[in-house]
This record gives sequence, C-alpha cells and structure tokens, in this order.
Amino acid sequence: MDKTFNTLKSLIEKRKKRLKSRGSEMFIIWGIVILTGSLIRTFLINSGLVIILTLTAGVIVQTVYIRMRFKVEGFEMIWNNEMSLMWDFTILVIILSGVIFPVYFKLYSEQTGAVLMFFFAAPGAFISSLWLKKWSIIISPFIFILTSIFLSLPFPENKAFIYTTAIIFGLIIPGIISKFEGHLPAD
Repeated sequence: MDKTFNTLKSLIEKRKKRLKSRGSEMFIIWGIVILTGSLIRTFLINSGLVIILTLTAGVIVQTVYIRMRFKVEGFEMIWNNEMSLMWDFTILVIILSGVIFPVYFKLYSEQTGAVLMFFFAAPGAFISSLWLKKWSIIISPFIFILTSIFLSLPFPENKAFIYTTAIIFGLIIPGIISKFEGHLPAD
C-alpha cells in the first residue's frame, strides 16, 4: 500500500513539475543565441555564414538542453518531440530563405531575406505559444510580423537595431515573463 501511494505521489509530483516547466526557457535560450550571432554579424563578421552557424548552434544548444533536462528531471519536456521538430524545420526554412537563396544564389535581395526570416519565424512562435499555453509568448509572432513589415519598407537604416529589438521583445522578454506566468490548464 505504501509503495503504491509513494509511486502515485511521485507521478503526481512529476506531473506538477512538468506542467510548471512548460519549456518557455527555450525562447530565452534562442533569444540569447540569435542575439549573440546578430551582434557578431553586425560588429565583427558581416557574412551570411554567421547566421547559418548561429542557427545551427541554436539547434545544437536546444538538443543538448532538452537531453540535459530529461536526465535531470526524469521526464520529457514539451520541446522533446513535435515542437522541437517543428522548430528544426522552421530553422531550415529560415536558413534557406534568409541566407542561402539571397546571399549565395542571389535569387533576391538580402533585405528580402531578412524579411522572410522574421516572417517564417512568426508561425513557429504562434504554434509554440499555443503548445506552451503561455499568454506572454503570443506576442512573439506579432513582433516578428511587425519586424518583417518594417524591414520591407525602403527606409530602415539601422537594421542591427531592428534585429536586436525584435529578438529582445520577440524572444527574450516573453520567455522571461512566461517563467513567472501561470499557465492555462493542460489537456
């Protein structure tokens, strides 16, 4: 009887811990990785390769973090399966549309590539906000869409400022807020 009770108690505690840790810290992690890459590209090495390496590093950091959390917590995060694959695919699309096609194949301008990178990040951020059940994350896709619109205008001079602002307000701040926010009831 005690063993069954302890097992049930342990399962309930893991469930509570899992619900509390919905994975919004991935927005903070991605924000820091992308912000670092953006600053490197702006101030040190102005190359499309920096974006490719930054996004690849982000996927690696995400994978390592998820596996580390699984070992420590003993349960899978919401990012383990479909959501992680969805973002891996989104990153591939962003690399192709934002860097490979405009920079290396010269299919369109680099400014159009920047517009597309933020535009293609928006649906992933929206789906993530629904999966995470965090209201604070819902701002991210709108920040990314507004950034796409602003970057498509002919006058944005300080693109580094625009990228940095979009990353801070679209990833890092929503991630931080969501850590302290309650969540909607889980299914």
